[in-house]
Amino acid sequence: MNDASPDPAATLRVEALTREAFAPFGDVIAFGAATKVFPINNGTTQRHHALARVDVGAGHGLISLARAEPRTLPFAITMLERHPLGSQAFIPLSKTPYLIVVAESPEHSPRCFLATHGEGVNYHAGTWHHPLIALDQVSDFLIVDRGGEGHNCDEVNLPRTWRIVEVPRELRIDDEYVASLEHDLILNRLAAYFSTQVGIDVSSTDAPLCARIDFHGGTDREFWLARNSPDFDIAPHLDFISRVLDGTRGDWTIVLMDWTVDPEREIGRYRKPAS
Repeated sequence: MNDASPDPAATLRVEALTREAFAPFGDVIAFGAATKVFPINNGTTQRHHALARVDVGAGHGLISLARAEPRTLPFAITMLERHPLGSQAFIPLSKTPYLIVVAESPEHSPRCFLATHGEGVNYHAGTWHHPLIALDQVSDFLIVDRGGEGHNCDEVNLPRTWRIVEVPRELRIDDEYVASLEHDLILNRLAAYFSTQVGIDVSSTDAPLCARIDFHGGTDREFWLARNSPDFDIAPHLDFISRVLDGTRGDWTIVLMDWTVDPEREIGRYRKPAS
């Protein structure tokens, strides 16, 4: 860490990690970065294929684990390293964010990317980069890189100090943000079900509608549909409802009720056709 009063001219702007932006330096290892996705294992698994190429040259591949201590911002970037004989991938084993600093060369201005929610990176052979910059808490990573003969780590002190001062809040995709996206996704899928199967449009309602899933020979589950109801809480049901809508549960019926009039008044239902 790090001097106070950072020079604005030496401050690194933190960017979102995307496949296109990171392409000059390596590969992004994330579901959204896949260009080819196909089912395997009798359709029970989706393979997001060839996210990165492992380059070991004349050496051999290694799989290792790393445990990184969190760094505190502002943080000074004073050195870079590279591995000229092979690629190096870091895949986080948690959803904790971390920072990636890379450069075309020690003489070029570095770039700083924020990886969030499990995104990994694979540095191409020879890419100048800073060692791991974990944030918030101790973070574990899977490493895939090269072993074998030959010198494969160059380190250099930079001609000037660069500083990472802060991470913009809009870039930090934390668990709360992801849960809110998942919440809206499930809500919209349920709304589509009621619209297409029951003929009732609940996509923009503010009324405290309640939906109940009846399992024939199983347990019922209730949850609120209204976005603005003070008692609305779909969060505990997200995974459960998602599996229902994806067809991975058995025989069920969705029942829609209007609690503004009578909590027992049913206004629509849809039973999944027998498979």
